[in-house]
Amino acid sequence: MHKSNFISVVSWVPKGASKEVPNKLQMSQDEIQMKIEQQKELMKEMDLEEMEDDSETGKENADIADNDDAIIDRYNLNDYDDDGEGDDLTLNHSELVVFPDNNQDPYLNNEENFSDDEEENDDFRIKPTDNLILAGHILEDSVSLEVSVYNRQGDFYVHHEIYLGAFPLCFEWLDYLDGSQKGNLVAIGDMKNDINVWDIDTVNVIDPKFSLSGHSDSVLGLSLNKINRKILASVSADKTCKLWDLETKTSTQTFESFKGIVTSSSFHPFEENILLVGDAKGKASLIDIKSGSVKKWNICRDDIEKVLWNKYNPYTFLCGTSTGSVISIDCRNENAHHLTLKAHNESISGMELSHLCKGCLVTSCEKVVKIWDLCENEVKFIKETDPQVGTILSLSANPDLPFVFAISGDNNAENLKIVDISEFKQVKNHFSDFISSTN
Repeated sequence: MHKSNFISVVSWVPKGASKEVPNKLQMSQDEIQMKIEQQKELMKEMDLEEMEDDSETGKENADIADNDDAIIDRYNLNDYDDDGEGDDLTLNHSELVVFPDNNQDPYLNNEENFSDDEEENDDFRIKPTDNLILAGHILEDSVSLEVSVYNRQGDFYVHHEIYLGAFPLCFEWLDYLDGSQKGNLVAIGDMKNDINVWDIDTVNVIDPKFSLSGHSDSVLGLSLNKINRKILASVSADKTCKLWDLETKTSTQTFESFKGIVTSSSFHPFEENILLVGDAKGKASLIDIKSGSVKKWNICRDDIEKVLWNKYNPYTFLCGTSTGSVISIDCRNENAHHLTLKAHNESISGMELSHLCKGCLVTSCEKVVKIWDLCENEVKFIKETDPQVGTILSLSANPDLPFVFAISGDNNAENLKIVDISEFKQVKNHFSDFISSTN
């Protein structure tokens, strides 16, 4: 059977957000093996319980399986060689990392204890000028979160890897740890029901820092509130949208007014209470999380694959569809689309605005990336390119560099590329005023 090697989702960590010298969890082989054996026994018990419950939940599981078909098709999971051994293995070592100060934790090896090899130490350090790239890597029989270093000097390498227990579908970087300090975390939605939050600043972790439980099907999208950064939104194939309090680690609200799978979400960049949601029935919904009111637009007859606020014109938002259209909506107008662009012929797999260059829009479909200028009342085409990553599965804009994008796909030879689109002559000429002002 064909062995898979692809990256399903990719995202960035801003410069300066990472600990310069990450914590390093130290566990002996005996300790790891003991944990594995304990988890295997637990999984056997859970399997027996599930077998007893199967007769009562068969119909419900069949309905959930139907929802998963679209995900399986999108990522070609029928070719994923899954031998079923250890897939559900999530080792619980949280009792090993409970110290209020990392210096008190005997399992963490801190800065003064690292190798004396200067080059090795330099690679391990994460400089304030470095971005991290988070990639959900499916390689043969393993599923992992790869944490890589990237900077403008051309350095790009895998810093460390975290093994996951399920196929990742979406990432959201989090800087909220508790009320007194910031963290460097990533929330991962996957084909199971939970949202697992991992500590990126600790190497060799084997279980999440915490999990958010409440969905009954795959988690397809995550969005952190830009103003109140302890609020996280999630959308799911179970046709719901949930809000989570990262301080209490509980669900605070559930919205169930959707008739189809809920595919994507985006908090407003400037309005704390406004959440944008897209679903597989072609509807976009604006949710006021304070009042609970919901306002809906019939965008199309197809699936909405991606929703995105236009922060340069914050009354408008973008919807990318399964038939390749990008539709702009002015939320003050209930009756008409602000702008419609036939960007591609197939489903939109990625849609990102530059975080710094006004109007710079990048979309992806199949093996192609297109670059646009989203003007006030029109869209100008600038450049089309094939980044040679195979079928494009994910696209993410660098938060600190205006023209740098991470693009992932299913090309076995090279499934992740960092592309600086300003190196294209057409892009450099079109955005020359912005480039000149930043040099």
